[in-house]
Amino acid sequence: MKSFSVLLLSLALGTSSTAMANEVLSMKDWTSRLDAAFKAGKAAEISKQLDLGRLENNVLAVRNVKERQLMIRARSAYKAGKLDQAIKLYNQVPKGSDSWLEAVEEKGWAYLLKNDTEKALAQTKTLLAPTFLPVVGSEPFLLQTLSQLKVCDYKEILETNKSFKETQRARLVAVQDLADKGTSESLNKAISKVDQFPMAFSEVGEESKTLPRLFHRDREAQKLILRMKLAEAGVPVLKQALEGGTKFRSLATKSIARLEANAAAARKALPARMKTLAQAEVDDSFRVIQKLNLIEVETIQRVHTDQQLDKNSYSKGKFAVAASDQMVFPDDGHPWIDELDKYQVQVNACPSNVRRKM
Repeated sequence: MKSFSVLLLSLALGTSSTAMANEVLSMKDWTSRLDAAFKAGKAAEISKQLDLGRLENNVLAVRNVKERQLMIRARSAYKAGKLDQAIKLYNQVPKGSDSWLEAVEEKGWAYLLKNDTEKALAQTKTLLAPTFLPVVGSEPFLLQTLSQLKVCDYKEILETNKSFKETQRARLVAVQDLADKGTSESLNKAISKVDQFPMAFSEVGEESKTLPRLFHRDREAQKLILRMKLAEAGVPVLKQALEGGTKFRSLATKSIARLEANAAAARKALPARMKTLAQAEVDDSFRVIQKLNLIEVETIQRVHTDQQLDKNSYSKGKFAVAASDQMVFPDDGHPWIDELDKYQVQVNACPSNVRRKM
């Protein structure tokens, strides 16, 4: 999907500057430094590059600290009922941040609690745009249907539920399969592409469509994947150094053993962690599906009730006063072309009656 590729590019560009606030470890750069240190015979630099504990602690620190702090402050304000303050903080999260979609969604819930339904719906229009639809998960659909229910937009509620079933089914099946097995083709592809740590959404790429949301930010998963990648990248360099007759044979040999042992343990542990992350998303999605089903039932019930009320109002003439040059008809859901954009609907409360003017 072209638009999704554009999204990944924008996120990669947007995070490149803010990510520099933390140490970012590139496998390619690390192996280059390690190789150069062996060739130059620099014992201190070799020891530094092979200090795996230091590498892990440095690169697994929170990425984009400023944006994460904004999210923490916004959530605290939201929890305290300070919705305007929360919205202001959410608005400060830049579009290039991994946290931006979260900020948009949570801002939408804040608007809904403020009874500002139009702005809540505006956030869902962003979240459920084709560009983001593959990766936003289930919650934005619930936010949109609740907002639509609040303004009695019954037709759009059914359309939203239909869109959820059509666009999220494959993702939910894939995540459920991952929850059962702990591994998948998408996960293996994502791992093979990763070069930098901390991991970023832009590097996970297309595979994010069928992997747990934000799994790349899970510290435990990142640590395990990092250990696998360190062995994959570092062992060949160390073996080459041994073949070249390095005087640091003992250090190189011990480092190979340690890297391979860490990677083996990580490969064994990663499926369990991925099962946990995937199952958490499956459980969340199931709760959302239950709520969407309840909203759909409520919608159908209201439609039948409102149709009867509209018929009674029409037969008794209980409409707001129309101008002398207007004719009033009950809305039967089948508008003529020249009726469009002439509806009168009371927003933020269900309309006492819906009518079209000619």
